[in-house]
Amino acid sequence: MTSNKKRSAILIKPKIRVLGTSLITRRYGLLVSLFGVLGIFTIIFIANFIRVDAPHPPNTPQIVTVFQPEHSSDTASSTPIPRTTIATTTRKPSPTQTTQPTPLSKCPGADWLPQASIAIGDNVRVCTKKDRLIVRKKPKQSANEIIAIYPGSIVEIKQGPYCADTSWWWKVTVPVNTKYANSSYASYSSFHYLSQSVTGYVREGTDSIDKYFICP
Repeated sequence: MTSNKKRSAILIKPKIRVLGTSLITRRYGLLVSLFGVLGIFTIIFIANFIRVDAPHPPNTPQIVTVFQPEHSSDTASSTPIPRTTIATTTRKPSPTQTTQPTPLSKCPGADWLPQASIAIGDNVRVCTKKDRLIVRKKPKQSANEIIAIYPGSIVEIKQGPYCADTSWWWKVTVPVNTKYANSSYASYSSFHYLSQSVTGYVREGTDSIDKYFICP
């Protein structure tokens, strides 16, 4: 009987030890869990405190795109549509080209007289003895007359030479303030002075009085 009590006591002691160890383990587990929860709340609080008190970056300007609404007559609402500017190029009308006579190297009927030493860009003078030199609209004698200029007048060679009516022709520009008249004027005392330059065609020469009408 006594041996049975001793055996029971021996069996009960380990059970008490195991139970005590389990209770202690549970208490420590609860304490660890509690401290863990408190640690998490502490970290969250510190993080919020640092974020609130942290210095803010300086204000930087913001770029705002403003859309101007396009109103539709069919609906009351409007949808913002960005304005786009398209560069357009205006074409200028090309100037009207006029056909110019082609300069020649030989002129039938005028070969007997050596061609004067005249070139485009030269300033030449009217070298007739007394007759006025007629400036015409085209390089031929039937062309309309523009003006008649007096001996000694200076003109600028623009184009040429051209051959027509057994004569060499040059396109010339008569400058402002040049003395002029109409060839039909019988009196040489009736004359005017140009208020603007005139461009037309003159003969180089070849008649019974003057071999050359213009000279270098």
